[in-house]
Amino acid sequence: MFYEPKDFCTGGSMLQGPEMSVVSILTQAEVKGSTYDASTYWFAGCQSDDPFVELGVYSDLLNNSLASIELFENMMENVTIAELETICGVVGDFDYIIEYFGRLDETFRMISKTTEEAADTFSCESINPLYIDAVHDNICTAIPESTVW
Repeated sequence: MFYEPKDFCTGGSMLQGPEMSVVSILTQAEVKGSTYDASTYWFAGCQSDDPFVELGVYSDLLNNSLASIELFENMMENVTIAELETICGVVGDFDYIIEYFGRLDETFRMISKTTEEAADTFSCESINPLYIDAVHDNICTAIPESTVW
């Protein structure tokens, strides 16, 4: 499968621009599922449903968990060892619980940050301009103009 730049840029017989050529290539290559959804989302100017909406949901759940961890840590700071022994029915050292939740808090913060970075990286606002620059500005404009010289 070989495309001339003019065919690719016009959409070939469809005359609907390079986006339709990309869709045609993906279809011919039997690209399906999330790869197809993401590609058509990015390359068609984010007109379809965001295939990465789950990252936002996941991020919200992480943030809710972080709030719960912080609430628990604050509660632990305001309770004496004697009160904890009474509440838990166990006599002992509760420092390990505070330490555990501190590590849990750090881990959730790291995962939350990574999730937000992934959402930013895969956002249409990040990918679509790269596509526009590569395809519209270079393949469909600069290359044809340079061959005219």
